[in-house]
Amino acid sequence: MDRFKNFLLIVAGLVMALLGSGSAIMVSAHGGDAARIHACVFPNQGSVRILRIIGANETCRDTETALDWNVQGPAG
Repeated sequence: MDRFKNFLLIVAGLVMALLGSGSAIMVSAHGGDAARIHACVFPNQGSVRILRIIGANETCRDTETALDWNVQGPAG
């Protein structure tokens, strides 16, 4: 159970970092763009969020928020 709890905390941290950095773009439909990573975020209890990676042509459930970000980041 501790491993699952740690996994959720890591996922929650990743989601929060993406949302806070401004590199994420919120959309309601994913549109099939294979150059982006598509996910759905479900607000759970407190500050923990559940992130579900989906295919480019899939859609989020009514209780989820769509989240996309680029596969390749800026040149560094």
